[in-house]
Amino acid sequence: MIGPVVADRYVSSVIACHAAVHGVAVETVTRLLEPYRPYLVEPTHTFYLRCAESVLRERMARKHDLKQDDMELFTVPGRLAGLLANFEAVSAADPTAVVIDTDDKTPEELAECVIARLESGGA
Repeated sequence: MIGPVVADRYVSSVIACHAAVHGVAVETVTRLLEPYRPYLVEPTHTFYLRCAESVLRERMARKHDLKQDDMELFTVPGRLAGLLANFEAVSAADPTAVVIDTDDKTPEELAECVIARLESGGA
């Protein structure tokens, strides 16, 4: 490998989102994924970006390419709470987890934070 690769929506996102959308436990999705794990690259860092619900609503209101899943975060009862709980569970069990609160950060600041973490090698 030449250098770091940053991917949006890797294994942890698939697990948390799939479990929330289908109303199943994170453990169920994790168990179903297990046979495929050998085919997936293990990350050295997994960045979990968190923000307050009010900030999320504000950001989603400015988003130009809303998908059905985006809208259902707020319209399907329990979807947002379930998704947040799933990400908490997934990140808590992830030895590569780096949780970053994003409420007061610009996209540029977040990129700098991620790059700095990758360059330092620390998690």
